Amino acid sequence: MTIKTAGQLADLHIHTTSSDGTKAPEEVVKMALERGLGAIAITDHDSVGGIKQGSESAAGTGLEVVAGVELSSYIGEDGFHIVGLFINPEDSVLLEHLEFFRNFRKKRGGEIIKKLNNLGVKISMDDVLAVSGSGSVGRPHVAEALVKVGAVATTKEAFQIYIGNGKPAYVPKYKIDPGRAAEIIHATGGVAFLAHPGISADSDAEIRSIMAMGLNGIETVHAKHSPDQVAHLSELAESEEWLVSGGSDYHGVGGNELEIGECTINVQFLENIRNFQKLKTSKM
Repeated sequence: MTIKTAGQLADLHIHTTSSDGTKAPEEVVKMALERGLGAIAITDHDSVGGIKQGSESAAGTGLEVVAGVELSSYIGEDGFHIVGLFINPEDSVLLEHLEFFRNFRKKRGGEIIKKLNNLGVKISMDDVLAVSGSGSVGRPHVAEALVKVGAVATTKEAFQIYIGNGKPAYVPKYKIDPGRAAEIIHATGGVAFLAHPGISADSDAEIRSIMAMGLNGIETVHAKHSPDQVAHLSELAESEEWLVSGGSDYHGVGGNELEIGECTINVQFLENIRNFQKLKTSKM
């Protein structure tokens, strides 16, 4: 799947401080250059804020920064992340959608904090924003804030006791299905991928069902995919003629993912995605 040659590898799933990552776009680019990558994709949750900074930092270096985004979607209570690549980060319709999602995330954060306060936990939105900064507010930020105020010992404990699904301070997300997420990505000229199907989908049949909603490809390579899963998903993608993507899903300090450059695909897969996107947009 990968070739250990500088410039021939791509990490197409990376988060920055524009969402729940701990590294700024400039730092992400620096790390990618140090590892000799040919391309990366900045795919923040419900945000395109890090793309411009990343692209500007990579200018003249030979490193390609692909504009991306990651959207959450649901089928019932089951969550599926959809990654968009080669999006237009200045598309007004996309920006309206992302603003709505971010505003809902912040509103949801406020409701979680209210529930925590009612449970006797002293925490404020300022505590959470001190963690998230300019990024999109999410439960990982609340969890980290809970650690900082001394309410729990670890972020894992925060989810287990307070903010995990079904716990006392849990607040449901705004939900769209994978098909709607793909529509949003396609509307801006992007290509839609089912992220980390090896850990989010229960079977090949479920993957096929989700793909039938209008997605274009799957991530075969991911930090939490085993070698056997990578091989199987690669065979599945080939048999179904789906596009292939993948990457580290890097979030930075505190994450369980591999480092940038340790989970990659060959840039030829990126060229396949690019060619598909060019053909698709030429017909729009």
